[in-house]
Amino acid sequence: MAPPFAPMDAGVTAAVANAFRRTSLPNGGVLPGEKWAGNPNVAWTPEMALFALTAAASGRPEEAMSHLNWLAAHRTLLGVLPEKVSEEGKPASVAPLGWTASLVLLTLSSLERPLPVPGAPQSPLQPERDAF
Repeated sequence: MAPPFAPMDAGVTAAVANAFRRTSLPNGGVLPGEKWAGNPNVAWTPEMALFALTAAASGRPEEAMSHLNWLAAHRTLLGVLPEKVSEEGKPASVAPLGWTASLVLLTLSSLERPLPVPGAPQSPLQPERDAF
């Protein structure tokens, strides 16, 4: 419902900001949901990367970079993104996680040039693209 998957909408933007606040953890990460039944102290990187992508696609580059910087600071010793980050800020669970990495790449791309938004008129800055 949020960019780049749909056109910008003030209500959705407010809901995303509220979701970030309500799922934020002391270690700087976020939970995968407000009523998460799992460990309430372990952050999930795919969710942080999705918040980064939404911020970038919504024209909030500083917020997107803040989320990307958090992800970069919590990589494994080999430099890959884990699925989770412990309460102590250490990489946890499986790594590398392709889902998180792909969202990071989309975020970086979106910061350079707007991504196409389904259902939105194409920007003159966006070249015509063939369908996959």
